[in-house]
Amino acid sequence: MKNQKSKIVQIAASVVALLAGNLIATHTRAHTETINGVLISIEGKFQHEKRAFQLHGLLTPQETTLVAQAMNSIAATINEARTNPKVQSGKTSASSSAQHSELRRVQDLIDLRPNESIAVKRVHSWKVTDEEIIVQVDYFEPIRKNTGPSIARDTYRFKKTEQGWQFAGHPTEKPIGMIPCKYAKKSNSGIVCELPGT
Repeated sequence: MKNQKSKIVQIAASVVALLAGNLIATHTRAHTETINGVLISIEGKFQHEKRAFQLHGLLTPQETTLVAQAMNSIAATINEARTNPKVQSGKTSASSSAQHSELRRVQDLIDLRPNESIAVKRVHSWKVTDEEIIVQVDYFEPIRKNTGPSIARDTYRFKKTEQGWQFAGHPTEKPIGMIPCKYAKKSNSGIVCELPGT
């Protein structure tokens, strides 16, 4: 009887380890996709940020190729901008190009508590040339009791250099700011965000 219980426990532990390993692999596994006729591999660090890029049907193949080349720099900068300095040190990430320019932190818009984090909702409104990429990023504010969801939005500029694509500051003096969200009953995303006054 004890041997049967021991075997059952071992099998259960093996199943849990296997499921946990698959879950971890799912979140770190490379994903290859054809977007606007361009084969793009979403891999390595900052996959959540990369998957928030809205590119389908919005850019030409040439523009999509430029964004794919800049993807790691853009994703690293977005990750750094959303990092909670109350949890992590305020030092710039070694993988981000933001260390050469002033990077606004999303926490300047949101009063973030030490145990909270900010998620990237979408990376959109692309303006792409051979030398420069300007993009807007929406970040979900943590939903708290008695408050509706909101999105913090800011704009980023990236320039092509000899070292590759680098964060080159913000094209606007201030972030776009907070956008109150309204729940939509018939929306695929579940949330529709509108700028005040629109």
